[in-house]
Amino acid sequence: SLFYTQAAKMAWMDKGVEFKGDRVYLGGLLTGLGCLLMLIFVLVINWAKLPPLVPWFYSLPWGEGVLIGKGGLWVVVGMSGAVMGINMVLAATLGREEMLLQRFLIWGGAGVVMLILMSLIQIVLIIV
Repeated sequence: SLFYTQAAKMAWMDKGVEFKGDRVYLGGLLTGLGCLLMLIFVLVINWAKLPPLVPWFYSLPWGEGVLIGKGGLWVVVGMSGAVMGINMVLAATLGREEMLLQRFLIWGGAGVVMLILMSLIQIVLIIV
């Protein structure tokens, strides 16, 4: 059939890093990068309004252990960007035959960035 022929042709032709036909991968990539940009934007816009110490570690008992310096928020942003970047590099090094793993890596990185974004927005809403 025509579908089988085109699928087989795509399977052996695209051995390199080529994602223009994979909407799931591109959706995860754009979601992750968009959330990372929003994370930076929220932090820059609200930087002057943040106190020197902000709550971050809610799993710890009440007190000073919950607080981090507001500069520590940039470390959190950098770490989430690093997770997204490492997942992007790992996904790009895989061949086309590992599309499912590529999708898991990209959406895993996007999920990390989304969770950090939600946490930062919660902190900003509590303080501001």
